[in-house]
Amino acid sequence: MGGMTARRKLVCVAIAAGFAAAVLLLVGAVMVVQSFSLTPRVVDGSTSLDVRSTGTWLVASEQHARIDGVDYTGSDVEPADITLVSPAGVSCDIEPLEQDIAYRTPDREGMVIGKVLIDRPGVWRLNVANHGSPVLLAMGPDPIAAMTWWVFGAGSGAIVLLGIALGCGWVALRWPSPVHSGRGSPIDQTR
Repeated sequence: MGGMTARRKLVCVAIAAGFAAAVLLLVGAVMVVQSFSLTPRVVDGSTSLDVRSTGTWLVASEQHARIDGVDYTGSDVEPADITLVSPAGVSCDIEPLEQDIAYRTPDREGMVIGKVLIDRPGVWRLNVANHGSPVLLAMGPDPIAAMTWWVFGAGSGAIVLLGIALGCGWVALRWPSPVHSGRGSPIDQTR
């Protein structure tokens, strides 16, 4: 026999599409997690923040974080206790979120408590008031757009690939099997 039958080709396409869908979902999940990249820092009253990208940034109060191999524990901080000062000296308050967003990874645990508009790159000053000891904060660009793209992009691609896999698999199952009896066609054998 020369080459693969149409049925075998359909089965191979179904398996390959199913595998590709699984890989795409895995990559999407990893990228969603990596998109959430708030940088943790220990703040003792005030610290500088080197900003390179503008837009909405999220602010999180962390209860636990590992920074450069050292474990830190923090207490809860309210958005009203945090002020950001731009390179031009303009003070920006942290706007509380309507709903706090909790997160937990093996190395970190915290809650996104607010957001702030960063309108220019440069060195900003981060001030925390009303705390006698250092606090643990995390800040970074809002990852929602990137996370949404990966969720919908990878999810949509996986749905298309699963559709191809199921379609090819169904057609392969319904494909008529060739008769190899050597005694004629299946119609002739019913007489």
